[in-house]
Amino acid sequence: MFFYSGQLSAFSEASLVRHQCVGNVICLQTYPTAVHIIAATAIKKGKILYRNLHYTGAILQGPERQQLAKELTGKLCECACCTDPSNKEDNLSAILCLKCKRRGFEKYMVPADTMDLETPWKCQKCSAVKTFAQVQKLYNDAIRELQCDVPGNRYELEVRLRSIVYKYKRDSPLHACHAIILSAESEIIFLMLARLQYLTLEETDYLMQLMTTRMKVASKFVPVIHSSLGKIMEEVKCGEKAWSLV
Repeated sequence: MFFYSGQLSAFSEASLVRHQCVGNVICLQTYPTAVHIIAATAIKKGKILYRNLHYTGAILQGPERQQLAKELTGKLCECACCTDPSNKEDNLSAILCLKCKRRGFEKYMVPADTMDLETPWKCQKCSAVKTFAQVQKLYNDAIRELQCDVPGNRYELEVRLRSIVYKYKRDSPLHACHAIILSAESEIIFLMLARLQYLTLEETDYLMQLMTTRMKVASKFVPVIHSSLGKIMEEVKCGEKAWSLV
């Protein structure tokens, strides 16, 4: 099923494309009666075609993807990214174990059962456990604080977000590549790009770091993001060169 301008459409061939969080094709509907299936990577003849059914441009953590998959397909997703919370070592959904962190180890807590949306979370090293309710509270508190608003002053909002993100990355189980942190940093990127020509060299370096991290993670889910962010980064680099000549 596809939605276009509020209209629901069904296509016999496109409907055969299966769901996977890391798809090998992108389905693009351009008219109520037309949908294009575009290869996102090299596909060998006879291979199954997969598309990300719930892609919205946001980087979602495992439980959110699973919830959406259940709503859209009637079952939980069984792709590698959803069944292995530390898949590809990006730990998008995993949280840091603070007990291990205090001992100098960077180890992660992941769902004990990825096919149970309310499963406890367990450390891969020390076996420390957090209940689903504890993890959900951590997420809700972080999201609530990151949804701050500074009416009429975008720069103050940017500074506020940067301060909150720094605090969570330093003191909480939410690490630099967690979906919630990446989502907040996406907003920071947007705010910084809005004043691109006024950024200092230090701010430009910070912006490049944020975009590189996001591109590294996002490109694993939808390859087209990689090229679009790459173009913006080239513009930032060009601007940096221009400033270095002043």
